[in-house]
Amino acid sequence: MAGSITLHPKLGVNPRLMESQCPICLKVHNPGVLLMGIGNRVDVCSVCGAHVYGGISMIHPCPKCTARSYASRRELSDYERVPCPSEPCNECKDFMKQGIILYSVKEDDQAMHTGCMAVVKEEAVNRMFEGDEILPQILKKRACAISDGAWDKLGLPRENVDNRKAVDECKHTS
Repeated sequence: MAGSITLHPKLGVNPRLMESQCPICLKVHNPGVLLMGIGNRVDVCSVCGAHVYGGISMIHPCPKCTARSYASRRELSDYERVPCPSEPCNECKDFMKQGIILYSVKEDDQAMHTGCMAVVKEEAVNRMFEGDEILPQILKKRACAISDGAWDKLGLPRENVDNRKAVDECKHTS
């Protein structure tokens, strides 16, 4: 039956709290409930190493690389929250309406935010990334990770910035 859930023998529908995290500001938002049922496990994909909540099987391959095998498997612990892919929070969406969000990341680890964020007008981003092939993607996504070194070269502020009004100008040094 479409839309049905296979009950877990001990936990029934097995409700779990979901934890969404904004990919830009990293704030936890939009908590929800996920009914896991019998899928009370986390598999680690044998190909890409992704953690797959609910498990990998012949019916449900790894969402990242489509592999159908796992390297390790563990049961979810009591009260364990399930992380879920997320879209930007409402505050970041509002900033994206004003301009382009730039946020700083470590040089060697692009997934590691360093805490700086600024909203700049589209015209400033056009000047900063003029001739760069990534510019159309930045304008479409309305957000861009900038390495710490590039952040400083662009002259973006390191202290807390009032992002409620997009900045008109950004010091651009080559």
